[in-house]
Amino acid sequence: MDLERVVQNARDAIGEQPATDYLFKPSQLPGQVEAQARSLADLLRHSNIATLAERFEAKNGEAMAAQADFRRAANRANWLVLLTSVWSALLLMIGTLRLSDEFSKPAIVTVTVLGALTAAVATMFVTVARNAKLLEEWYGRRAEAEAARRDYFERLFLVSPNPELLLLRLEFFRRYQLELQTNFYRNRRKSNAVSARRLAFLSAGGVAASMLATTLAGALSSVHPAWIALAGISAITSALTSFISARETVFRYQQNAESYRQSQDALDKIRERLDDVRLAAAQGQAEPVHQFVSAVHEQLMGEHQQWLKSSDSAQEALRRLQESLEKTRIQPKVGAATAKP
Repeated sequence: MDLERVVQNARDAIGEQPATDYLFKPSQLPGQVEAQARSLADLLRHSNIATLAERFEAKNGEAMAAQADFRRAANRANWLVLLTSVWSALLLMIGTLRLSDEFSKPAIVTVTVLGALTAAVATMFVTVARNAKLLEEWYGRRAEAEAARRDYFERLFLVSPNPELLLLRLEFFRRYQLELQTNFYRNRRKSNAVSARRLAFLSAGGVAASMLATTLAGALSSVHPAWIALAGISAITSALTSFISARETVFRYQQNAESYRQSQDALDKIRERLDDVRLAAAQGQAEPVHQFVSAVHEQLMGEHQQWLKSSDSAQEALRRLQESLEKTRIQPKVGAATAKP
């Protein structure tokens, strides 16, 4: 049998990774390849491999739970800081409207109470996000999970010197590491780019609304002084801009989209060597295969290390959220809503 047919048989045995699938579940893989590659399935059940599969899935589960905890706390804190700023702006607008005591006093009390409540809850979530070290927990567990994933595939090429399994192991690596990670970068790049564009659109809309409100307030205040209250919309749009900036800094939509694009391009470049490495594997040459695996892992770990460094920007965003909360916190004024003597 010629080498091309041997390579094609191995490719058919392992199959192709669906373009939208980038979830790695190593405990399920022996069953998925057993029908076409029984010897490989037996190798995947070896304790050295199976233990790393279990470790990855455990650490991956912990990382996903920690990620959800951090994102939930940071997202709620950001929304509540925005809402606190809105209450503060409304309080100023009520004052400029010069309403009668019948309307102004209940409005001032209501807005002050709501502002105090949202500020208190926002403080709680910001404090939890910072002091509970949710970000560190997420990044730490993700680093451990990615190390276990890398060790899983590297161990796969060390536990058995059988040259007959070399090509099957290469194809297994191609589908469940190279193609799966490429799918991840492609899909996440698209979703992050969409989120970044949405935030940019909201920011531009806020700027436009602020300009319009300021212009109308200046023009209409000459007709009636109460129209100056429209200027309060500028305070709200300013708070919206801060909200968008904090969200982008924490979740890094634009930076992630660019990083994933570069990583996808790098993996595609490495993939150009795949056919040559397949032919080498079909002839039992292990060194080109090991070099190919190392090249892929070097790129993956480089991207991961870059992602880990982004924790500083997320921490800075949380610190700025806390500062913004202190600036916008509504301070109840004694006698602000009392009747005139």
